Amino acid sequence: MEKKLDLILQKLDKIEIQLESHSEILNSHTKILEHHSEILARHTEILDSHGETLHSHSEKLEQLEAKVEANSKDLELIIKTMVTQSDLHYYDQKISEHDREIMKIKLS
Repeated sequence: MEKKLDLILQKLDKIEIQLESHSEILNSHTKILEHHSEILARHTEILDSHGETLHSHSEKLEQLEAKVEANSKDLELIIKTMVTQSDLHYYDQKISEHDREIMKIKLS
């Protein structure tokens, strides 16, 4: 009977040692998980910060797009109404012809 009790006590000791070992492993894993949780919290803060920055840049980009569109319309209007070199050449030619006609009239 005493041998059986000794065997049972030995098995209980082994189980207790294993339990302590598992408890240490569990504590270690708990610390690792807590550390990872802290890292995730920091990364979340960083992502939130980047999200705000992206939102700010997006607003600025929209403003720039509006300005570019307005400037494009202005440029189209300028291009449509501006005098070209061929226009200047035509009017220069007409002025020269007119001057010659005036000279002919004066000389006649």
